[in-house]
Amino acid sequence: PTLIYFICIHSLGETNEGMSVVDNGATITSYIGLLLIGACFVAIGMLASAVTSSQIVAFIVAMFLCWFLFFGLDLMANYSQFGNIDSLFRNLGFMEHYQAVQKGVLDFRDIVFFLSVIAFFLILALLRLGSRKKVSATAGFFNINSHGFRLRLGLLALVLVNYVFSFFVYRLDLTADKRHSLSENTIAMLQDDSRIQDRVFFKIYLEGDLPADFKKMRNAIQEKLDEFIIYSGDKIQYEFIDPNGDEDEDYNLEVHKEGIRPCDLEIKNSGKIEVKTIWPGALIEYKGTTVDRIQFFNKHVVRQGEDTRSLADRTINNLEYNLISAVRRVTSGEKQTIAFLHGHGELNEWQTMDVRTNLNRYYLIEDLQIDGKINALDQTDALVVAAPTQRFTEKDKFVIDQFIMRGGRVLWFIDELEINRDSLFYTGQTLGIGRDLNIEKDMLYKYGVRINSDVILDQSCGPLYVPGHPLGVVNWYFYPLLERKVHPISKNIDPIKSEYPSSIEIVNENDTNVTKTVLLKTSHNSRNLRSPARINYSIIDIEPNFNDGNSGDYPVSVLLEGRFKSPFENRISDAFVSSSDYETKFLSDSTKMLVVSDADIIRNEVDSALFEGGMKYRAIPLNVDVYGVTNDDGVTPKYAYGNRDFVLNAVDYMLDDYSLIDIRTKTIALRMLDMKKVAEKKEFWKFLNITVPLILIVIFALVQMIVRKQRYAT
Repeated sequence: PTLIYFICIHSLGETNEGMSVVDNGATITSYIGLLLIGACFVAIGMLASAVTSSQIVAFIVAMFLCWFLFFGLDLMANYSQFGNIDSLFRNLGFMEHYQAVQKGVLDFRDIVFFLSVIAFFLILALLRLGSRKKVSATAGFFNINSHGFRLRLGLLALVLVNYVFSFFVYRLDLTADKRHSLSENTIAMLQDDSRIQDRVFFKIYLEGDLPADFKKMRNAIQEKLDEFIIYSGDKIQYEFIDPNGDEDEDYNLEVHKEGIRPCDLEIKNSGKIEVKTIWPGALIEYKGTTVDRIQFFNKHVVRQGEDTRSLADRTINNLEYNLISAVRRVTSGEKQTIAFLHGHGELNEWQTMDVRTNLNRYYLIEDLQIDGKINALDQTDALVVAAPTQRFTEKDKFVIDQFIMRGGRVLWFIDELEINRDSLFYTGQTLGIGRDLNIEKDMLYKYGVRINSDVILDQSCGPLYVPGHPLGVVNWYFYPLLERKVHPISKNIDPIKSEYPSSIEIVNENDTNVTKTVLLKTSHNSRNLRSPARINYSIIDIEPNFNDGNSGDYPVSVLLEGRFKSPFENRISDAFVSSSDYETKFLSDSTKMLVVSDADIIRNEVDSALFEGGMKYRAIPLNVDVYGVTNDDGVTPKYAYGNRDFVLNAVDYMLDDYSLIDIRTKTIALRMLDMKKVAEKKEFWKFLNITVPLILIVIFALVQMIVRKQRYAT
């Protein structure tokens, strides 16, 4: 009967190009899990019927055993009062294995477990039925030819089989988006002998007498590393160490000095709350030296009764990223250099601190000013130009251009309009006035794009605090939530928050040497205002006309790849061009650049406070909504932004390191119902989903009754 639901969902799902509206693989494994669980319950029922001749007693016993094995053991494991037995309870329970199967993953150990449970209860039922016969117990137990002896031998074999196969990790991921498999770039890195030239050794300190959910984390780490070893061979090795072990009384102090942060667990034991310290981290050795560390989760205290299952699930979901990024860091060799440009009013260090902190783990970060020095960028691999507000001199432009001609990568984050936000906050209105940075009309245009002197409004937008407004925080049309194109840099990341972006126009389309790809754009319900643009809080209550026929889909970020022509061609004196002191190029090597028409995409908010006589600063992460807007439940945040991932992916892509991009952008497809289809035939779908399964069950019951009556009529 449940196939009706599958058919209905398939019919009512949104039509997505190239993707089924139902994850067929996950659906198949769910049915396999139901079949295995059902077979286990039937075997339990057969044992209950063999134990007693009373149908009522057999029913009660079977119901209790089914409940206990599915829910009871899992609940006992959650009490965290049984030490290492916690994980044993969870592994013996049905729920642990069934949840893995219904996610779309067929783990060989789960299949063996369910088959063993079925065989176990059937053997017990046969033993019980055999005990009713008038056979000597002693003869039956020691006689190798006896039926009872063979059944007992079968029970022993089941235990041994499960023990042996617990050491084998073989998982078949049937989900459409392969969300539970290692990514292709992870496998490629692990198999790259030129990159991993020596042993990478993980010392994991999440070990010891752990509650069930933390034991689950520990085992997941081991399984993920075992998967790494399948592809890397002996280049990846690991060891689990208990810092609180009897032989290592002071070892936890050394672990803390290495940067692993402890977590205190509140555990209820004999009616008292005890605190146990665990160390959810790892140190990584490469070429015999400790060079890095991993913190699997950041919590100082886990309170009694807190939801540790969700914490475990989040930690396990991030394992591949955490582990392979550590491998990338320790094997990267000489780091490439990323320079943040200064000298033209660009963002300061704190305003880009979130991106810097994350890039600093993989690249060398420096700040530089060109000041007309022709060799200023010689040691730079990628240049970040973040929100310049002052004109570029011709000398600085030439230095940047020749950096590009020699294959250098540039990320441009440009605010084309100057908008006085203080004026808007205090007076309720301001003007967006175009800037003249002296790079738009020659440099960027020659490379293939033009940033227009306008500002975009979008119906799909982020929040802003408006003083004096009854709601306080409102949707602000000038903060578009940008749509992401399918590209390694931008696919499957959270919405990108922008603030007062301008539109980008692709030019020089006849230049076949440069490939131009739009990465970010506004929604179809957007429009632009030309400079000088009037920006006023009154627009909140007067919704603009987004459907005037001239609106929508404005590019905000464009990726340029190929060989660029220099805007300085035919502008430099022949004497300088022919000079032997400096080679001037007018056609670049193959390179890349990113143009973004909103510098706020890379800018993080900064919190400051006076502390001990001085100002202390804290960068607010780019993915966080500073206004704290929540969903209708009042708890979960409504907005989570992908700005940080976008910038990190862009830098990795620019510098030809794809090892983490597909993990950050791993596609987890959202399969939604088409509400228009639902609304059109709402009553029909209700009838189909409620009535048809009941009718099928009644028909099945009648057929079974007729068959039984005919079979046993005599």
